[in-house]
Amino acid sequence: MLSPIAVNLALTCLESTFYGIFLVLATTSFAVLVGRHSNRSSNPGGIPSPSASKNIWTSPLFLATAMLLMTVTAHWVLTVRRLFEAFIYDDGGQQPTKYFLTVEANTQVAATAFVVSSVIVGDIILTYRIWVVWDRRWSFIIFPSLCTLGYVAMGFSVVQLFAAYVPGESIFVNAAQRRIITTAALTLSTNIYGTVSIAYRIWKSNRAMKQEVAMPKKGLPVRVSVLNTIQLFS
Repeated sequence: MLSPIAVNLALTCLESTFYGIFLVLATTSFAVLVGRHSNRSSNPGGIPSPSASKNIWTSPLFLATAMLLMTVTAHWVLTVRRLFEAFIYDDGGQQPTKYFLTVEANTQVAATAFVVSSVIVGDIILTYRIWVVWDRRWSFIIFPSLCTLGYVAMGFSVVQLFAAYVPGESIFVNAAQRRIITTAALTLSTNIYGTVSIAYRIWKSNRAMKQEVAMPKKGLPVRVSVLNTIQLFS
């Protein structure tokens, strides 16, 4: 059986690695969004208009990505802080196992809240991309929207569960177990639905574009541009 110390050390290493990858991807995403908005708002001479910088700050994807970056960063900072507290600051680092098993600790509750918040923001971003990819048809985002709303309710109930945890009780029994499993099922359903629907849209658009290439029409450049946007969102 793995000890809490080994598990948390491994998780800290893995999270730090994935956080670095996420930071690179988030920076790239910001660069793409800023570049795309600048191109759309440029004057005929290629000079960005004064409204370009204003438009990017109101972009849903830009705001959501910034929020996701903040929540993910906050969780990583808390993870590293808990590692230092367990081995140095809490009781002189004499009982790291006890520290890691104290799920009602403020830092653990806060870290759980940031995990829930990150998943919520990520699911909202995915739902928004589905909506954009499918030509802003509301019917295509009913299911992921309901799943996300369900996750919001169940996710924060899990946070409340950690905060009200009584030592000596297992958090993985009865109602607690159902809440944790339900939150995992809801976000998994949203991601599977989003991946499949976007992938199908790309496949459908690729097929249509090949037919357009075989029989060129005036609308082809527009369709190619739309396809590139869909692939970027995926």
